[in-house]
Amino acid sequence: MPVPSQTINYDSIRTFVQDQLMPSFPDQIFEESALSKMMMMGDKISLDGKYVAGQKGGQFIQQPLEYGETEAVGTYENYETVSIQPADPFTSALFKTINYYGSVSISHDEILAVSGDLAIANLVTKKVENVRKSMKKQIAKDLYTGTGVKSVVGLDLAISDTGTYGNIPRTSDYEWWKAGVDSVAHTTDNMKNSLHASYLLTLLANGFAFTNRANEHFDLLLMRQETWDTYENIIQTLGLTINSSSSKIVKQMADAGFQAFEWRGIMMVVDNFIDSVEKPMYGVNTNYLTLYVHPQNNFIMTPFKESQDQPHTKVAQITAKLGLAISNPSHFYRWSNLNN
Repeated sequence: MPVPSQTINYDSIRTFVQDQLMPSFPDQIFEESALSKMMMMGDKISLDGKYVAGQKGGQFIQQPLEYGETEAVGTYENYETVSIQPADPFTSALFKTINYYGSVSISHDEILAVSGDLAIANLVTKKVENVRKSMKKQIAKDLYTGTGVKSVVGLDLAISDTGTYGNIPRTSDYEWWKAGVDSVAHTTDNMKNSLHASYLLTLLANGFAFTNRANEHFDLLLMRQETWDTYENIIQTLGLTINSSSSKIVKQMADAGFQAFEWRGIMMVVDNFIDSVEKPMYGVNTNYLTLYVHPQNNFIMTPFKESQDQPHTKVAQITAKLGLAISNPSHFYRWSNLNN
């Protein structure tokens, strides 16, 4: 005798996911990467972007930028004339957005194997959790290495002194739109040698000097474990200790499970999602870095549909539209090749 199949209301399953699982889904996506965790803590994950259509399709964030300095400033006495030259220092950049998704599949056999609403809820919860883990990993890596082709434009391309970023060319006419880049290959031994140009503390000082304009500079350093270990070795050699609780935000990151400390009052933190054989390090000014999430596509679940590839299987997607934007690259720095 055939086993009677359960009648499943997939709309109710979707409602359960949207009401019970999705509210915490974005935080769970972003809390395990040091970069996105810092943006969460600094309210730099935004739903307020202005979206425009691109000339070749797709959707972009349009963000006003400080483009330069107006020449219509000076001093005057009594009835002297003043300059009213309309030198507008503002323009806009366009930052590409990308749709991310994760598929939740429920097969007929899986439904037959469970019984009751609670068992079905547990099954769906596990599937959503698996999707969360996969989406978290992809998004966290893309924030660094994304090329803009089916991914956000990550820090590797955003923190650069060449090419075009945000639809603005990094040419001699737009020097302020260039970030600092150290592309020299630095070996671990040389990074520990205080007499060598590759000495890690010297590299940090060089990057700080490049980004320090009008008392603004990078306020976050993101690195791989190897670079942390090198810094820790230097500190121990100097007879010092790393104080991971020297500021509130460092302590918060340490309490969240991150290896964090300070250099010149600047947060230094290990991010295990920096996934590159070149072992880069990034100097980031969090005031000018925003991750945009579309308010109408903020980790939502689509309705379940019959799978075209798998018989007797229903599939839904969890989706989000994201865009990463740097609005003043001159306060950013990237060391592209460390700990060789």
